[in-house]
Order: sequence, then structure tokens, then C-alpha cells
Amino acid sequence: LGLNTVSLTVLCHTASSIVILPNASNARGMFALLRASVLLRGSIADMVSDSDISALLMNKMDTGKRRSRGLQGHMPSFASCDLADSSCALDSLQSPTLIYTGGETRCINGDDYAFVVIPGDHAKLLYYFQGGGACWEGGEADEKHAHWHCTDSMDACKGTMGYGNGVLDSQSDNNPFKDYTVVMPLYCSGDVFMGNTSLSGSPQRGYANNLAILSWAKTNFPSELSHFVVAGWSAGALGARIWAETLLGSFSYKKAAVLADSHIGFLPGKTVQKVMKRWGVCDTPLMPAEMRSRCQEEDVTIHETYQAAMAKFPSVPFVGIQSKYDRTQMWFAEMFGQTLGGDPHFVLTEGEYIEEVNRIVESHQKYANHKSFMINSDKHCYLGEEAFWYASPAGAWSHEVKPLLYTWVSNLVSSEPGSSGSECIEVQGDSLTKCPHFRT
Repeated sequence: LGLNTVSLTVLCHTASSIVILPNASNARGMFALLRASVLLRGSIADMVSDSDISALLMNKMDTGKRRSRGLQGHMPSFASCDLADSSCALDSLQSPTLIYTGGETRCINGDDYAFVVIPGDHAKLLYYFQGGGACWEGGEADEKHAHWHCTDSMDACKGTMGYGNGVLDSQSDNNPFKDYTVVMPLYCSGDVFMGNTSLSGSPQRGYANNLAILSWAKTNFPSELSHFVVAGWSAGALGARIWAETLLGSFSYKKAAVLADSHIGFLPGKTVQKVMKRWGVCDTPLMPAEMRSRCQEEDVTIHETYQAAMAKFPSVPFVGIQSKYDRTQMWFAEMFGQTLGGDPHFVLTEGEYIEEVNRIVESHQKYANHKSFMINSDKHCYLGEEAFWYASPAGAWSHEVKPLLYTWVSNLVSSEPGSSGSECIEVQGDSLTKCPHFRT
């Protein structure tokens, strides 16, 4: 790997895997090295997600019991198509394909941008935002330093997409999305798909990237979809939240749902408002017109825009999948608090984090179409991982308790949905399992 100037540390050694971490000061270098440093059963077969990398760097990663297939799936080898040379029509795609968008689209490192299409039933669309950390500018007290904790290249995106796992497992009859066509906005802008700015001279064009994908999708899918699901994991969950109103208003469908996996949007103080303005979303159509002036004044949160979408589409279920003490979300909340919130010593206890999560969930309860699946765990992300099949409200791997996450999601998105109300289990005497107050 050419690590002549970087020493390596074995962080985690189990029967199935060895994770090697470099001791390096450059965060972007760490991320690149770590992607190539997950050895599974003696071979480099799987890649680690950047959200998990951040947790690994802080020694806070969930130690799940069923990681034999790796953290984020196999490195895929896809066909490719370029919109500069072709229409890349959906009807012409015979296999999973990378479609390069051209124009104003870019990764934060300058790579040409592309998204993934996995062909299936053209009347069923899973619009699935990839995750992968965040990159942002700190505040005055932080001397406006750039913080690089995101996937920043096309190669990194391909290595962390989770292909073959969870909702992208086309072989499992239990997968409710087995026969869907998947459109996957890859994430290499560090701005949770809302950016319209630059960071230390590097482009953050998450808004333009997804706008190009949406333009292609509107041209290629039928006038009415039977099923339309907007979903995302980690940073992609925030992408799903901020784009929900635009996407739901861009297609006709018989059945739709929004699934936000493992990012509830909590950052301390006014750091959410600050980073939204810094990323430039205030000036884009993603921001409702009535909120734009307040956004410029750093007075709009992602929860407000998400709730505006809930109100506009009352027949669509908006779903949050959330571990109660997700350590990766906690780590990012601490980093934002320290760098953008003005408190270099800011830390969160698990109890404090759970209180904030419950507060946000309860604020959504005034909308009858909001549902939560809350899990007694510290694990980060479910939809694209093996835990999708095992998770229940009792834990990430507590499959003996019902409902299981995948059956609950199946009920939500099926043509004749079963009962899928909010789910949460509180263990007497265990404050870390505290549930929010759900609507009765």
C-alpha cells in the first residue's frame, strides 16, 4: 500500500476480520488508507464505510456479532455510461451501471461525478442516497478550519455502497426491494447532498449532483410508478430528508415512502442552522420559499424542512430507523459542537444523546404519517447491512424479538401494507433504552 511513512496499528482482531488503522495526522489520508485496510478472511474483499471509519478512529465502532461479510459490501465492477455521449436510457441498461453526469457535477476532490442504476422493474423505484460522513468549515473559534470527514472520491463511493447487502441484496426473497430498479446517488461531496459552495477551494456540489440524477430519472421512468421509495443511510438519510419534498413532488405513484436510516439530524446548539447556510442550501429550491430568509439568518433546521414535506404529503409514511445511542452520530455531533459550535471541549453522554433523539422524534409526532423504528443498540446503519435481517426493537441482532426490521419495512412499502406502527422497547431500569412519547 506504499505506507512507508505511516505506521500501522491493529485495532480489532476477531476470528473473521482484522482491521488495520494508520496512525496519521491527515484525515483524508487516513480515510483513503482505511478503505484499503479491511482484511476479511485473509483477503481484501470488503470495504469499510466512512461513517464507520470515523467511529473506528474514535474507537467507538459497534462490535456487532454478525460482521463476517464486512461493513459495507463488496467492491462492485459495473458497466459505465456517460451522459455527454449518450442518453444512457434506462431501457438500454442490462446490468448495474455507473452513469457519469458531466456539467457542474463533481466530487469534492474534483473527480467526475456518477450515480449508480441497478435495473429492475421500471414501475418500482428505490431512490437510495449513499452515506459517508461530512466535510465542513469550522467557526470563528476554530479559525474556520476545514474538517475532512467524508468520502471524497468516486473510488471511495464505489467501495462503500454496500452492493449485495441488505436492500441491495437481489438474491434474497426476504428483500422487499428485490425487484426494484435502484437509483443510487453516490456521495462524494461531503455536504449531505445539499451543497452549493466550496470548502478550501474544493467544490461541494451535492445539490447539482442530485439535480442531474433527478433530471435523468424523470426522463426515464414511467408517468406513474407503482412503488416509489426515497431512502438513505447515515449522511444519505439527511439527503433523503432534505430532498423528500422535491422528489415526492417530481413523480406520480400509487404507493410511496421515505426511509431515513441512522441519522436523525441532531447536532448541538445552532450548528445545524450554521452548516446548512455554509453549505449553501438557503439559495437552492430545496429550501421552501417561506424559510429562505430565516435560513440566511441561520434560523432553519433540517427538521423544519422535513416536517414541511410530511405536511405536504400526508398519505406518505416518513420513517426514521434509529439506534438509541448510535455512537457514530454521537461522534459527529461532538465534532460539530467542538468545531462549529464554539466549544472545543464539547462531549455528549449517551443519556444526553438519547434525550435529544427522543425530543426530535416527539416533535415529528404531530404528523400522523411519521413512524419510528427505534433499536436498543449503538449500531450505525441497517438498510445496507446484514443487520437489516436481524434487527428488532430489542437490539441490532435480537432476531428472537418481533417485529424484525425487514418485515416491518416490507409492510410499509407493500401494495397491501400490514400493521407498521412506531416500534420501541424500553427495558425497566435501563435509562439507555428510554422511548419517546409516541402518538396514541
